[in-house]
Amino acid sequence: MRPLIPKVRSGSLIATLLRQRLPFIGILIICMLTLMAVIAPFISSHNPYSQDLYRVLEKPSQTHWLGTDNLGRDLLARVIYGSRISLYAGLVSMAISAVIGILVGLIAGYCGGAVDNILMRITDAFMCFPYFIFVLALAAAIGPGINNVIISLSLLGWTGFARIIRGQVLLVREMPYIEAARAIGMPEYKIMFRHILPNSLAPVIVAASIFIGRAILTESGTAFLGLGAEPPTASWGKELRAGFTHLERAPLFSVTPGFMITLAVMAFNFLGDGLRDALDPRLRRGNIACEEK
Repeated sequence: MRPLIPKVRSGSLIATLLRQRLPFIGILIICMLTLMAVIAPFISSHNPYSQDLYRVLEKPSQTHWLGTDNLGRDLLARVIYGSRISLYAGLVSMAISAVIGILVGLIAGYCGGAVDNILMRITDAFMCFPYFIFVLALAAAIGPGINNVIISLSLLGWTGFARIIRGQVLLVREMPYIEAARAIGMPEYKIMFRHILPNSLAPVIVAASIFIGRAILTESGTAFLGLGAEPPTASWGKELRAGFTHLERAPLFSVTPGFMITLAVMAFNFLGDGLRDALDPRLRRGNIACEEK
């Protein structure tokens, strides 16, 4: 009984990703950002919340490598601590969206019939809303704050996962080993979670990595518009918004957080492309053939 999607061992998957240039760069950037967020208190020589109104919008110096913001706070420290908010929003919203979407798609694809129609029509209804506008409207309705932004991201983000997992389940549930599991009397929930779900997750992993980048970008957009993390919390989007009004006097005030947002989104997109190539058997065979040539 051979599963539809061949299993890829973690060592083989990592090796495949590291052999490709862009995924390797993406993994390297993600590791650096994660490490920066985890050890922020140890690598930042300044308190990101300490204000000094006598040193407002200073240029880069030995004391403040990137200068100071409009309240005299060290800009480098604000950027370092801002990585925590962006990665937290991206990872948590992805996890919540993936869990909801996987459950909805798994139930819809396996049960079929009326259950499938009802769940998919609900999914279609959510997908009709423009993503960024929906997040902004919901965040404005429930109030500012990073947790409220995560809730807003998750309430619409699960739809893509549900669509992907449903399509995979519709393929896997007709495989011979699923019929064999039914024939020996295995309970339905065990078939769903032990046999169907593990063999349907490859595209979800790819979508999850790309979703994190989109969530970081959306969170930064909401923060730019004043609906993200509340002051004085350091956030790339808020720093970008505050620095936008002082672009001529202190360009690094807005350029630096903007660059970090771009870097993070680009890294997760590179990782998603690499995971797609590594987990898709057809693309993987093509890459192997190219390497052999």
